[in-house]
Amino acid sequence: MYVFRFLASPRDRGILYGLYVVFVGVLFVDSIVAVAFSWPVLAVWVAFVSSGLYWIHDGHRRQVSIPLTLYLISCMGWWGAAVLMTGGLESPLVHYGQVLWVLSALSASLRLNVIGGLVLGLTLAISLGMTTVTGNEMLEMGSVMAIHGLTLAFGALVAVAMQRQQGWIAHWQVQAQTDHLTGLPNRSGWLDWWQRVAPTAGWLGEMDVNNFKAMNDTYGHARGDQVLVEMAEELQRSLPGEALAARIGGDEFIVFLPANMSEAKARTTVSELTKRAGAAANMPITAALGLVPVTSRHCDFQDLYRQADRNMYYQKEAKRAGSLEASMDD
Repeated sequence: MYVFRFLASPRDRGILYGLYVVFVGVLFVDSIVAVAFSWPVLAVWVAFVSSGLYWIHDGHRRQVSIPLTLYLISCMGWWGAAVLMTGGLESPLVHYGQVLWVLSALSASLRLNVIGGLVLGLTLAISLGMTTVTGNEMLEMGSVMAIHGLTLAFGALVAVAMQRQQGWIAHWQVQAQTDHLTGLPNRSGWLDWWQRVAPTAGWLGEMDVNNFKAMNDTYGHARGDQVLVEMAEELQRSLPGEALAARIGGDEFIVFLPANMSEAKARTTVSELTKRAGAAANMPITAALGLVPVTSRHCDFQDLYRQADRNMYYQKEAKRAGSLEASMDD
C-alpha cells in the first residue's frame, strides 16, 4: 500500500509497468539461454510471472494489496520448489530469488519479508541436505545466499521504518484535528469526519454557551475553560453512539445527531447535559442550540452550518425577548 500511495501519477505507474515488462523479457531470455526450460514449462512460467503486472494494476486500482501479497508469496513458493527440483544450490534459478526479495523489500511489508526469510532459509536447509558444496562453489553459493538474506533484512528495516513513520503521521494528524482543551475534534477534525462519512439523514446542531464572555470577565478564564471542559465531557457522555460533537471555536460546539432523535428530544438532551455541566463546574449555565435537518437533498455542510447558525441566533434573540421555552432557560 505504501508503494501504491507513492505511485500516484499515471506517469509513475507507466514507468513501473515498463520496468516490469523489461524484467519479464530479461527473465524470458535468461530462461532460454541459462536454464533451458522446455517450451511448455517456459510458457507456463512466463504466463505466471507476467500475471504479476495484472496484480500490480489491480492492487493500485482497488487500493487493496492482499491479492498482490498472495501472488508474491506464491512466487516465493514456486521459486523454492523450482530450485529444489532443478539441483538445489547448483540450480541457476537460485539467482532469480533476488528479484523476489527486492520486491519484498520495496513492499515495506514486514510480514512479506519474514515469509521470504522463511522460504529462503527452508530452501537453503533442504538444498544443503541434497548436494555437497565444497571449495569455490561454497564461497560462491554462500555469497549469493548472503546477498539474498541481506536484501530481506534491509526490507524488514524499511518496513519497520515505514510503520513508525505512519504511526508518527497518524499521531500528528490526530493532534492537528483535536481540540487540546476539551479533547473533542476541532473544526478540521469535524470537516474530515463529515467528508468521510457524508451523512444524509439526521440533525446538524450548532450550540454555544450563553453569556460566556461575561462569565469569563466575572469568574476568570480558568473557570470559563472548566465550563467548556465539562460541556465537552457531558456531550461525549450523553449523546448516542451515532452522534458526534466537536468544538469549533471559543464556546461554540457543533453536533451531529441521528435521524431517530426528534427535535424536541435533541433540545431536551442538550438542556439536560448543559445543566449537568454547570453543576459540575459549580456555575449555572445555559446554551443556545440551532438545529437543522440533514437529508439526502440537503446535506451540504456549509449550507447546513449557515442555517444552523441562523437558527441558533434566532433562539438567542427569542431568549432575550423572554419567549424561549423553559427547557433552555436558566
